[in-house]
Amino acid sequence: MGPPCKQEEEHKPEQRTLKEISNRWQYTATPSSTTKDTRKAVVIDCEMGTAASGDCELIRLTLIDYFSNHVLIDKLVWPDVPMSHLNTKWSGVTWKMMHEARNKRKCVFGWRNARSLIWKYVSPETIVIGHGVKSDLTSLRWIHPRVIDTLIVEGDNHGATTGLSLKKLAEERLGRVIQKGRGHDSLEDATATRDLLHWNVVKIIEGLTEA
Repeated sequence: MGPPCKQEEEHKPEQRTLKEISNRWQYTATPSSTTKDTRKAVVIDCEMGTAASGDCELIRLTLIDYFSNHVLIDKLVWPDVPMSHLNTKWSGVTWKMMHEARNKRKCVFGWRNARSLIWKYVSPETIVIGHGVKSDLTSLRWIHPRVIDTLIVEGDNHGATTGLSLKKLAEERLGRVIQKGRGHDSLEDATATRDLLHWNVVKIIEGLTEA
């Protein structure tokens, strides 16, 4: 990759072969297998850092059961590519946290293993819920048929998707202040996303009842 654009007249993108792109960005659909751990609906939230290539890279994964709010996964993900930085200001993840989790073998190694861990709880019939969930699915190179994005749900309610940050919506809808520390907390965000969807479901039911 060339130096930053501001130092050059023309940007020099990283050169990759088709095989490299395929290996790195091959998306996979949810396997059809179902186990005793498979859930009806789950909420996902991921934190991403920036790889040396400039790509977003998964560094933390949280998955909770929508109905029980039980935490299924809350793990740091050790990247399998060189990293530029962890976006700590936004992700809340530091290298100290990553190294401690790695040394104690408490992290997940790479996004592929993280995705496999998710599939323990998710089948094609499972509803996957997230706020701006496209970025989460992209970080996992994951195709799933049943998705609810609270950003879209709220966008339909507002008539626009401008300014519909999870932080703002949690305060307006739930009376809850989130993301007030150093960076995000994916468990806090996943819980807020769950409660935000539930808020919308209740309002829809109330509207149908009144009608």
